[in-house]
Amino acid sequence: MDQLLLIIASVALVGLTVLWILRPLLGGAEASRERSREERDLAELALQHEASLKSLRDLDTDFMAGKLDAADYQTQRGVLLAEGVAILQRIDSLRARLTASDPDLDKRIEEAVKARRAVPEPAAVKPVCPACGAAVRVGARFCDQCGAALTVVTATPVPGGKGS
Repeated sequence: MDQLLLIIASVALVGLTVLWILRPLLGGAEASRERSREERDLAELALQHEASLKSLRDLDTDFMAGKLDAADYQTQRGVLLAEGVAILQRIDSLRARLTASDPDLDKRIEEAVKARRAVPEPAAVKPVCPACGAAVRVGARFCDQCGAALTVVTATPVPGGKGS
């Protein structure tokens, strides 16, 4: 009976492992988030733009290394810049079409940015050594400057706060 239970558990485990491995091929979680044609085109244009920038950097490096004369460099740079500008123009027009399909998108983005900017970042309190006043690392047990043992409190008290 124990051997039969062990065999059934082993087969179940192997079956689950096979299903887990084949899940992407069977259309699991990734298939539910399919991108629209415009999003795919935008991603492709972004890749082309990155390749264009890399080509420009390589061209500049080759020129600085003396591998190209000035005339060839200017000609090739002009061609690459024109290609880059054309790609950016296509990206802008595609983004304009995507934004036109959702006219409230810009408004929602601006509101989110405004809300994020309205929340002030908390001021970081630097822990200091009570013996010498030197800055210490958070969680340190001893001061790096004087070697004094540090207490559990790792931050300086706020002036005007409770206990002051």
